Amino acid sequence: MKELVSIITPFGVDGEEAFVILSVRVLDDSLQVFSTRRDGSELCVEQSEQRVPLFFFFPASHAELGAVPTRIFHLKQVLSLKPLTEPEQLRLAIEELGPAFIKMGQILSLRPDIIPSEYAWELEKLQDRTMGEPLDRIKTVIEDEIGREISTLFASFEDRPVASGSIAQVHKAVLRNEREAVAVKVLKPGTHEIVRKNLSIMRLFVRLAVHYIPELKLYGPAEILQEFSEILIGDLNFVRVAQFMERFSHFFKGRDFVHIPRVYRDLTTPSVLVMEYIDGIKISDGDALHRAVSEIDRIENRLSFA
Repeated sequence: MKELVSIITPFGVDGEEAFVILSVRVLDDSLQVFSTRRDGSELCVEQSEQRVPLFFFFPASHAELGAVPTRIFHLKQVLSLKPLTEPEQLRLAIEELGPAFIKMGQILSLRPDIIPSEYAWELEKLQDRTMGEPLDRIKTVIEDEIGREISTLFASFEDRPVASGSIAQVHKAVLRNEREAVAVKVLKPGTHEIVRKNLSIMRLFVRLAVHYIPELKLYGPAEILQEFSEILIGDLNFVRVAQFMERFSHFFKGRDFVHIPRVYRDLTTPSVLVMEYIDGIKISDGDALHRAVSEIDRIENRLSFA
C-alpha cells in the first residue's frame, strides 16, 4: 500500500459538517480513501457512479501537494466501536497527517504550559508510540543500507519495536560478533518524500493563516517553519545524528552520572543508526523515577548544572 497524501479538511456528510482526516492510498492498483471524523466515527470511501470529484476534498491550490489523482468516490458512514476523546482524535489526526506533523505534535507535548495538560499527555504518545512499519520493510532497509543480511549482523533481532516515533522506529537486537545488546534505529521507508509533502502543506497553511490573520506576521510563522524544516530534514540523516551523539559524549566525558550510548559507526548509515542499548526510565515518568532512585534530588541538581 502506498500513501499519496494526507490532509485534514472540513467536509459535509448527510448535511452535517465535520472535520475529517483524509488519506489517499494506492492498493492493488486501485485508489482508496480512508477518513476519520472528529466525533470518532469513520468514513469509508468507495468508488461509485456518484460523480463527486476527488479534488473536492483538497484546497483550491492543491497543486502544491504533488500529483493528486482525480477519481470518483462516494462516502459511506461507519460508526467506530469506541468513541474517542478530543485529545485522542487530535493525536490520531496528527499521526495520519505524517512525520512532519507528528514532529510538531511531539514539540507541543513538551509544552503543557501552552496547551491543556490532557492534550499534552495524549500527544506525548507521539514521542515513541506511533504506528510502526512492518518488520519485513524494516529489515529490507537495514540490509539495503548496510549491504549484509540481518542474520549475519545480529544474533537476535526483536520483531516488535521498542519505540516508534515520527520518522523512525527502534528495535532491540544483539550483535552477532560482540554479543552486545544494541538499539537499531531505522528510518521508516518513504519518509523523505512524505516529509517533503508535509512541509509543502505546512507552508501552504502558513500562507493561508497569514493571509486571513495578518497579525500573525508579528510572530514570524514563515521563519519558524523554515527553522523547523531545516532541523527536521537534518534529523533524517542518521550519520549526522551519530556525529552529534559522539560530540555530546565528548562534552560529558568524565561525568559519571551521564552516559551517552556508544555508536557503532561501522553499522551506521544515513537511514540506520546502531547504538548501545540502555534500559531505563523516561525522564517524564516522575513517579517511576522516584520509586527507582533514592537520591533523585541529588541527580536533579547535578543535571541542572551539567
